Amino acid sequence: MTEPSARAQFVNYDEEVPYLVARLRANYAAHIGDPEWEEDIRRLAELSPEFAELWARHEVAESQLRFRIFRHRHAGELRFTVSELAVSALPGTRLIVYTPQDDQTRDRLAAICPVPS
Repeated sequence: MTEPSARAQFVNYDEEVPYLVARLRANYAAHIGDPEWEEDIRRLAELSPEFAELWARHEVAESQLRFRIFRHRHAGELRFTVSELAVSALPGTRLIVYTPQDDQTRDRLAAICPVPS
């Protein structure tokens, strides 16, 4: 939303960005009135009319298994299953895990991010 090339790289942008803003709003509920959160929301709304519009919907979303597709300039299309995991030892902390959906994505990742031997 604040990155001009995001739509070109994020294939299912129109499905995922509203969800991401709704997840942000769900997490914001625990931080209403926190100056840092308020400033971040204000700044995002100022930078992105799209964010401002989505934020004004007041939609919230719980964590759920998601599917994201990215277009990498060298590797092509990359498909992931996205899981959001709570870290119980650190309340409010979440770990986002991107798992390749298919062998083609795994192979393409290996080509652009070789694992040292």
